[in-house]
Amino acid sequence: MAMACFAGAGTIAFHCYIQKAKYKSLQKMKKFEKPGEDWNAKEMQKYVKNAYFVIQECWRLLDPSYAEKYLSKSLAQSWTTKLEWMKVKHEKPIQKRVQLLSVTPVSVWDDEGEEDASIVYLIHGRMIGYYINTDTLEVVRGKKIPESFYEYWTFIREDGRWVLNEIQQKDEVDVHEL
Repeated sequence: MAMACFAGAGTIAFHCYIQKAKYKSLQKMKKFEKPGEDWNAKEMQKYVKNAYFVIQECWRLLDPSYAEKYLSKSLAQSWTTKLEWMKVKHEKPIQKRVQLLSVTPVSVWDDEGEEDASIVYLIHGRMIGYYINTDTLEVVRGKKIPESFYEYWTFIREDGRWVLNEIQQKDEVDVHEL
């Protein structure tokens, strides 16, 4: 019983920190919003939701060029290398029932007049995701059951537009620092 309480307390604390970070992020986005700049929270929300599905599809297709308008140059290059390596190892990602449960801004940064702007979104998704060996069709990693997940997606301004630059897993980010 005590273990369940501790586990539940961790989840509640996580969501409290996220709500606090969301509030601060939305306030900053409103402050940064100016004519000709893409800081509108609702528009960014739509953009990130669309990006999520296009990016998932590019991974499934083993083709970063499918989502190139959503990826930074460095991330596109990194993924090209990773996906080519997967092909060499005869691995292929399988993704089914891809869902986006929520998109929450949790960190915002902008230096006036700089291209250093960034927005970090907490992505809550659910899907069946695993990798198979293309020769044997055996599962090499992942599970054939739906799983929920949280990831932090960092969008940056590059060449005057927002692009995904990094994806971090939930346990790679300290929510206390948001």
